[in-house]
Amino acid sequence: MKKKLIALSLGLFALIFAFSACNHSGGSTNVNGDTNGDTQGGVNTDCHEAGSPPAPITAKQTVKLITYDSFEIPDKLLKEFEAQENIKIEIQKGGNSGTLFSQLVITKDNPLADVAFGLNNIQISEALAQNLFSPYLAVEIDSVPESIRIVGGNNCATPINYGDVCINFWLDSYGAENPPPKNLDDLLKPEYKNHFVTQNPESSTPGLAFLLATIAKYGDSSDSAAGWKNYWRQLRENGVEITSDWSEAYFTEFQASGGDKPLVTSYAGSPVASVVFDGVETPPTGVIKDGCFRQVEFVGLIRDSGRSQEKTDAAKRVIDFLLSRKYQAEIPLTQFINPANGDVELPEAYKNHAVEIENPLSLAPDLIAEKVDQWTDEWTDIVLR
Repeated sequence: MKKKLIALSLGLFALIFAFSACNHSGGSTNVNGDTNGDTQGGVNTDCHEAGSPPAPITAKQTVKLITYDSFEIPDKLLKEFEAQENIKIEIQKGGNSGTLFSQLVITKDNPLADVAFGLNNIQISEALAQNLFSPYLAVEIDSVPESIRIVGGNNCATPINYGDVCINFWLDSYGAENPPPKNLDDLLKPEYKNHFVTQNPESSTPGLAFLLATIAKYGDSSDSAAGWKNYWRQLRENGVEITSDWSEAYFTEFQASGGDKPLVTSYAGSPVASVVFDGVETPPTGVIKDGCFRQVEFVGLIRDSGRSQEKTDAAKRVIDFLLSRKYQAEIPLTQFINPANGDVELPEAYKNHAVEIENPLSLAPDLIAEKVDQWTDEWTDIVLR
């Protein structure tokens, strides 16, 4: 599992970074992966325990938060938190979510930071099995819907946001006489031949999410002529194009930037990004609601036996801050995904243009951890060779 997770070259927030630079199944899952060390059912046994609440901070503390490159906290909000809590947040950035996971594993015996944010539900089972986090859930955890929380005794990973990887379409390419596809099955029809571009699942998080969506939809049959493998053979015959990453797919091949592909794997929040960055009243893209795969991002308290209790308390307060209503309210129009805190009022622009996915596809994180290497190898044999 680690081989594929570390190799991924784009995180969920490639969308945010790229849009900015150019100005431009759901449900609960149980973590039951292979174990390392003192674990039970893929979750550290002490993750079954509730972490203690943080004590007041008496002396100023510096908390190191490790995350991916595109993570931002609005400066005004950050300064307000630091002044109020007597805590300095030192943000350490290093690549994408795959790089983050790699750093956490390699340095787990000598941690680089106190808090880690950015691992998603594709990676979290392995992170818990690797014993990376200590028990603690944010104080407002009860505001998080059960559908995006890890069940099965996990008290080591707090959801912060969630979004859906979906197929987007260019509105001007379709109309009443030639409607866009409605679902994954439609992508195999002759009228959509050479219309679709997606990403390589070995180098792109949205590409992997789309592959997982097809596995969740069509099943993992041992028969190479059935299930998801048969679907991808037909998709290849219908002219699917593969790029190395999301940026190449969206900003080179997709019609949004002058390419010739009217269908692309992107996010349910892409139309909102167009409204915010391009200043248009109506997004030029639509979202196909069938066949979306949900991604959830988590924050955790990095396990470190050498950290002082007061610094640990400060780190817990940073986790509380990331799930607080003040920070969560910034997520929809800066990251173009949903805040995990269900008590947050969504802004009008987001409510008007974000596409709600009622029945996203999903796979249990432990199943992904067990099978992802096999699946991506099989995908490569079918699509690229």
